[in-house]
Amino acid sequence: MTINPKSTKPIMGKLPFNMNDAKYPISYIQGKYLLFDVEAIQYFRQKYHILGILSGTLPQLPQQNIFLGLPLQLTNEEVYYLVNNGAAYIIDDQRVHIDYFNGLVDDDRKFLADKRQKMAIEQLLTTRAKENEKKIKIMKKINKEIPLDTLEYDPTQPVNLTMVPVDTNTKELNRDHLETFSLGFPEIKRRRYLIFESLVNNGFFLNPGLRFGCDFVAYPGDPLRFHSHYLVNGYNWNDEIPLLLLIGGGRLGTGVKKAWLIGGEEEEQEMHDSTASDENNSATTYRQFSVEWSGFG
Repeated sequence: MTINPKSTKPIMGKLPFNMNDAKYPISYIQGKYLLFDVEAIQYFRQKYHILGILSGTLPQLPQQNIFLGLPLQLTNEEVYYLVNNGAAYIIDDQRVHIDYFNGLVDDDRKFLADKRQKMAIEQLLTTRAKENEKKIKIMKKINKEIPLDTLEYDPTQPVNLTMVPVDTNTKELNRDHLETFSLGFPEIKRRRYLIFESLVNNGFFLNPGLRFGCDFVAYPGDPLRFHSHYLVNGYNWNDEIPLLLLIGGGRLGTGVKKAWLIGGEEEEQEMHDSTASDENNSATTYRQFSVEWSGFG
C-alpha cells in the first residue's frame, strides 16, 4: 500500500555534486531502485543514514556474493524516505537511456564507439606488457627463452569490450531533462515504513532483518563501527501480538545479543492533563517498546 507523504524536516545541506537543486535521481530498473554514483551513496549514508546493499559483481565472476560493488540497491522504505525528505526523486532509467540514445546522431554514436574501442585496446596492451614483465622474470630464473606477446594491436582481431570501465558519474546530468521521466513514491507497507522513519529520525541506521526473521536490524551508529542493538518489527497500533511471538522475539534477540524492538503509531492519545491543548490531544505519536529475556546483558 502507499501512504501520503508526511512533511518532515530534511537533515541536509547542499549536495556535494553539481545539481541544480538538492534532489538526486534514483534509477528504477526492473523493479529495483539503484544508485550508481559514489558521491551520492556517501552523502545519503552520512546525512540520512541510508545504507542500501551493494549488488554489483565483476563481469568475470557474476555469481560472487562477497566484496560486491556498485550499484547500491535501496529498499522501498529507504527510497520513500529520501523522496519524502526532498533529497531525491525516482527516474525510469530505461526510458531515459532509450530517449538519450534516440537523440544521438550517427557522429555521436561513432564517437562513443571509437572511445570504447580505444580504451579496450589500451587495456589489452597494458595487460600484455604486464604479462611480458612476468615472463622476463621467469626467463631469468630458468635461463630459457619464452615467446613474448606483441605490444602492437592487430586491427583484424576483435576486442573484448566487457572489461572496459563504464563512467557512472552523474554530475553532468541535465536535471530538467530527467524530471520528465520521474516517477512517484514507491509502494510500501505503512507499518514497516513508520518504524523505519521513526528510528532513522532518532539517529539509527537500519539494515534488512531477513536473516533474523524481522523487518529491520537497527544500529546505534554506522554499521562499519557499531554492532546492531535491536531486531525491529513494525505493527499497526491495534494489531494483536500472540504471547508466544513475544516470548520468541525476546529470546531470539537475547540469543543474538540484541533486544527485540516493536513499535506502532498510536491512533488516539488519552488526555493525561486536563490543561493540555486540543492540538496536543489530537496529535498522533509513534511509540516503541523493547522486549528482553530475563538476564539479558
